[in-house]
Amino acid sequence: MMKHILKLCCVVFVLTALSGCTKRSTVVSSLIDVTEKGHDYGPITIEELLGAITHEGWHHHEISLSFSRITDVHYMEGYNFYIPHADYLLRSKAERQQEVKNLTYTIDSLLQTITSDTTGKTRSCIYPRVVREVNRLAAVQADTKALLLYSDLFEYTDHISLYQATWIQLLNEQPQEFLNKLRETTTEQLKTDLTGIDIYIIYQPSDLAESTKFNALSRLYKQLFEARGAVVHIVAHLNTFHYGHK
Repeated sequence: MMKHILKLCCVVFVLTALSGCTKRSTVVSSLIDVTEKGHDYGPITIEELLGAITHEGWHHHEISLSFSRITDVHYMEGYNFYIPHADYLLRSKAERQQEVKNLTYTIDSLLQTITSDTTGKTRSCIYPRVVREVNRLAAVQADTKALLLYSDLFEYTDHISLYQATWIQLLNEQPQEFLNKLRETTTEQLKTDLTGIDIYIIYQPSDLAESTKFNALSRLYKQLFEARGAVVHIVAHLNTFHYGHK
């Protein structure tokens, strides 16, 4: 009888612990613009990415990550990674530490490869890629959802060229009309509800002229996405948000 009681107590204890265990999920998409010749985003690491976004630490989270370049074409290959939530009642701490270590090494190596390509491109197709990724995040269920956009936002396609004075004038004097032109570059419509998504626009302009143009563009993006419920952060470096927690 006593053995049965002890077994029952153990089961109740385990179920109580499981029900009280907070499981958090984090989904992050990173778009890295490599169209600008000589671009320099500095070293990008997974610890910086996830540490800045989750604030309280990410090593226990269920993590889904995707990385892709922004180039001169609408579609580029992506790299996707996933690790489940760390449940220490079912998996050992050592297993989780090794899992995180392997993920960190793989992604840091990938990011180094992506950011080391500084040859630039003759064109840059940005807005359609951003819309596609934001819409994808909007359809995902997660506690934390973020888009990291490493880009100067300078569109240069057959439809729009921010390297021409007429387009810069339109951006500065008629931003809504410029936005309408941006929308015409893709057939995909931006979803109306982007609640729960954080968008980080990360770029450091090199001079005053570039800064003026980037400020106008990033302000337009911020207004567009925040009108639909997203939160937009415009920063020179992502570690501005890094709280240092592990």
